[in-house]
Amino acid sequence: MRSRALNKRIDIYETTPTSDGFGGSTSSVALKATVWASLETLKASRNYLDLGLDFTRLNIKVTTRERSDFDYNSSGMYFKYRGKQYTIKSYPINANFEDAFISFIGVLQK
Repeated sequence: MRSRALNKRIDIYETTPTSDGFGGSTSSVALKATVWASLETLKASRNYLDLGLDFTRLNIKVTTRERSDFDYNSSGMYFKYRGKQYTIKSYPINANFEDAFISFIGVLQK
């Protein structure tokens, strides 16, 4: 993949539990990174249906650069693009095992 294909700007957020000071916890949201990405809409296919994707919502494949200062994970993370929130559905994978790009699937939240 060429770096000029990363032409969309997304904000990646993480939700973490924080103490509320009374013995319980609340959720807090923090902006983790703003990155350039390539976004590709997914069509319903057997491969994606096997992953449990719901195609009544918009599913997109996101590809970004691998970063040494930031760890992508799928639990508690989501991203925003054009004001819409997408949940990271799949575990981020090392695209083509080149340690240059990370790919994951995002699902539009209603």
